[in-house]
Amino acid sequence: MNIAVAGRVSPHVAQLSDGKGHVIELTAEEYERAREAVLNTAGKAAGHITTGDAAKILGVSRRTVMRMLDNGLIPYTRLGSQSYRYMRLDDVLEYKKRSEHDRREAFDQVHEIMDSMDVSDSVLADYVQQFN
Repeated sequence: MNIAVAGRVSPHVAQLSDGKGHVIELTAEEYERAREAVLNTAGKAAGHITTGDAAKILGVSRRTVMRMLDNGLIPYTRLGSQSYRYMRLDDVLEYKKRSEHDRREAFDQVHEIMDSMDVSDSVLADYVQQFN
């Protein structure tokens, strides 16, 4: 089926056509919902995921993903008039890998500093326990 704007009835009437002459007129609301559904499907077919999907993969809230996008940490694209943001799955997985590596590196640096100060692992564990 195709979504088309009809020129016969009025230039502002949207219609859904099966290409065989069967036509259904759509209200503006129905047209927008159909348009968003097509764009959503196209985005997923192109290997893109939603902010909700990314949140699940990264183990954070959707709001946190939105902040990450706003800060340029993960590239994204906007599809549709509602400005939904979609990310490539590969980009999200690469960010996750990069952030886990950075966390491990930071932990190793802290551990080195603690070792250089002769702080035992049990003292460090007691200190960390205060925050749990």
